Amino acid sequence: MLRLYTFQISHFAEKARWALDWKGVKYQERRLLPGPHLAVTRRLGKVTSVPILMCDGQVVQGSSAIIDFADERWPDRPLTSQLAAERERERELERWLDDELGAPLRRVFYFHALGEPNLVRQLFTQRGPWWGRLFYRVGYHAVARRIRALYEISADTAEQDRRRVEAVLARVDQLLEGRTYLVGDRFGRADLTLAALAASLWRPPEHCMRWPPDEAYPPRLRELRAELGRWRARDHVLRMYREHRAADAASQATS
Repeated sequence: MLRLYTFQISHFAEKARWALDWKGVKYQERRLLPGPHLAVTRRLGKVTSVPILMCDGQVVQGSSAIIDFADERWPDRPLTSQLAAERERERELERWLDDELGAPLRRVFYFHALGEPNLVRQLFTQRGPWWGRLFYRVGYHAVARRIRALYEISADTAEQDRRRVEAVLARVDQLLEGRTYLVGDRFGRADLTLAALAASLWRPPEHCMRWPPDEAYPPRLRELRAELGRWRARDHVLRMYREHRAADAASQATS
């Protein structure tokens, strides 16, 4: 049995989860809690981040590495193009999206959301261990301080990151003009990456998260969601989930 270690909320974990679901493989997902996860990831990985995939004693860490592993081990329904030029372009776009969308969007979210403990506790603990809510009743503020320090979150960095996210979506708007997919004529790892990393903005119903209602989010996050929705990326993300992420995809995994 494959075992995938994730945070339920993590958009990088969603990349890995989607890749395995796309391949149709059975795996056990172990959803860790931010903070207590260190006891597990320090033992398993070279760094403390998720996702981590365990397969026959092999440890694969990081969403891009997991997609590579999945394509090599289960070559049907490839997420990486067989054409050299397309393959290079896919990997280039994936790295760019990871760096310029995934990481900045995470910081913007936490800057605004960490002041709403009820919201963050709900997002952190979904489908996680039974003791999660009890832990965050006591440890939430310590974990929030750690997150702010780890990602160097401040008003200045949040504003810089918001601009980076806007620049990425504007560029994606150009890349998608007249196109069905980002690279070539098929769904691939670039489209998967964009959709998974941006899912928290537009909350597709096919995602395994149970998204809280709009009113649970801070006003500025609601405003950003509307502002960023003017780009073509929004419709692309929702279409990728609708057409390539079956509503029951999470059923591929066992808890």
